[in-house]
Amino acid sequence: MAQQYTVHPSGRLACPDCPSDQRTFATILHLAPMVIALLGAGFIGLTAIVSLVLWKVRNNDSAFLDDHGKETLNFQISMLIYWLVAWVLCTVLIGLALLPVVWLLQLIGGIMACAAASRGEFFRYPMTLRVIA
Repeated sequence: MAQQYTVHPSGRLACPDCPSDQRTFATILHLAPMVIALLGAGFIGLTAIVSLVLWKVRNNDSAFLDDHGKETLNFQISMLIYWLVAWVLCTVLIGLALLPVVWLLQLIGGIMACAAASRGEFFRYPMTLRVIA
């Protein structure tokens, strides 16, 4: 049976009949890289790898999981770029102000994505480069 998609009251496309295991896995897709990133900036490159592996594990199960996997991978690639730019800009002190901004973007974006995934909604991170279409 094909999954039906509707528009949630929040205005986002939703999958109300997505099985709970898909909603849980979509939440993990966003949560795992966020936890790794919060452990320290030294692990920031690992977040994209974890996102890629988790996405490839179940991307063929449903359009819902495929979309969430692509979205989190795009976000982690974007965050890797933002972290690198901020670290380079630390040489001229501007990066010192950018580091907490990037950290907050990663934290708040991850929390919002986890909440949307657990409700069965599709989600788009702000300020994300769409590298994986």
